[in-house]
Amino acid sequence: MKRFAQTALILLLILAAASCSPKKLVPGDRINEMELLDFCEGTNLIDLCNFKTLVEGNCQVPASVTNLWVSAGWSELNSSDLNAMWETFTWELTFDGHSIDLESFGTYDLDIYDSISGMRKARVWNFCISNPTAGVHVTHWVRSYVYDEREGQEIFDWTFTVLEPGESIP
Repeated sequence: MKRFAQTALILLLILAAASCSPKKLVPGDRINEMELLDFCEGTNLIDLCNFKTLVEGNCQVPASVTNLWVSAGWSELNSSDLNAMWETFTWELTFDGHSIDLESFGTYDLDIYDSISGMRKARVWNFCISNPTAGVHVTHWVRSYVYDEREGQEIFDWTFTVLEPGESIP
């Protein structure tokens, strides 16, 4: 009987720990007043700030931005190379410390211009924030890949500040 009670207690603890693990956020979930969307006709964070200011934490977003597309991705010269590379990637994202279920947000393909290589095909995650709250926000991206039997991982943190209403970018 004692062994049964110990086994039952261990199983109960395992189940309790599993139920306490944080769920990844999906479209429609909220972080305070912000709603996470899988599509928006909003402002792209990259159009407001370059990668350097995002990595350095100097990016400022006007309070007037109601929908903010906060997305990372990859580009190649053509669609077939893009598809081949994309299949080698796994992605992870946390936003303000919350794990995001990127697959549920999906991706978006677009053409982008690069000053060195010309037009490129790009694929980006469809991660958007409606009603971004004033203050500092952090996205933590992890891109892992296996390419020609070499494993790699890139980690990049983007920090941006949504300004208070009436506050302007210096």
